[in-house]
Amino acid sequence: MEKMVINAVTESFVTAAGTIRLRKVFLNDINAAIALYKTGSEPDIGLDFGIPVYIAEMNGEKVATLSLCVDDLDQNQIVPVIRAYEGFEDSFERMTEMMNSQNPPDLAKLFGFENENGFRRALYQLVNWLNS
Repeated sequence: MEKMVINAVTESFVTAAGTIRLRKVFLNDINAAIALYKTGSEPDIGLDFGIPVYIAEMNGEKVATLSLCVDDLDQNQIVPVIRAYEGFEDSFERMTEMMNSQNPPDLAKLFGFENENGFRRALYQLVNWLNS
């Protein structure tokens, strides 16, 4: 498998399920990211929602998001979290490999945050905004 360029605007790759287009998240994608996050009837979004940075589409449908989250065990670490609709989980090996090849502190800088504290501030602001 060839190496994926992490800061590419879009990239497509073929999986057993079909061709998946991976691109950066835009504001108009937020409802799709929320739908992938909410699995039950919870009214609010928690900090584990993270900051969605990539979205995967297949046949025009949004099927997965890749978000950056604060690690539950080590609050100083930023970790990638992939949320996918049932049946698409196995299709995202490549996204997982791509993000795991990065050092967690570098993830914040990679997506334009000064450091982990800047990332956490942005995360709190996003979650507060979505819940207001």
